Amino acid sequence: MILGFTLKSLNPAIPRSAIPVCVHKICMHAKIIYLPFPSKTFSHMNKNPVSRIAMIIYGLVMIAFSINHFRYGAGMAGAVPSYMPAHTVLVYLVGAGLALAGLAFIINMQVKLAGYLLGTMLLIIALTVQLPPVLNGTDPNSMFYAGLLKDTGLAAAAFFIASKAS
Repeated sequence: MILGFTLKSLNPAIPRSAIPVCVHKICMHAKIIYLPFPSKTFSHMNKNPVSRIAMIIYGLVMIAFSINHFRYGAGMAGAVPSYMPAHTVLVYLVGAGLALAGLAFIINMQVKLAGYLLGTMLLIIALTVQLPPVLNGTDPNSMFYAGLLKDTGLAAAAFFIASKAS
């Protein structure tokens, strides 16, 4: 909305509600990428360009993990505990959740909800998929230990983003 504030300062007659539309039309006409900063979701994270860029990168990483869930779903299904049903379907559902959360972070919509849901999903995965092999000693090459650390760290980041979103 930096461009939106510039439009408002140039022409005070432009209603505030029309600024996002004006910015969107200008950016689409100029064929440039518009990173949305919706006025109703302004938090101190969105005012800081470094925070906004970090959230976009985090969203892209979640989408990359999502793509892997769809590409290697059958192989990943082997890591799902035997007491859970429909292993491959669960892998694809997690992939869809990762993709939706990543998209929400990139387009800056429903960030609080997406962050809390993503963090919860990642913690559930860490506790039900990654932690049991680590505790049982059935993780000889430390793959599940690395996954436990990764999922816990990504969950913490998702909770942090959600807590700072408005």
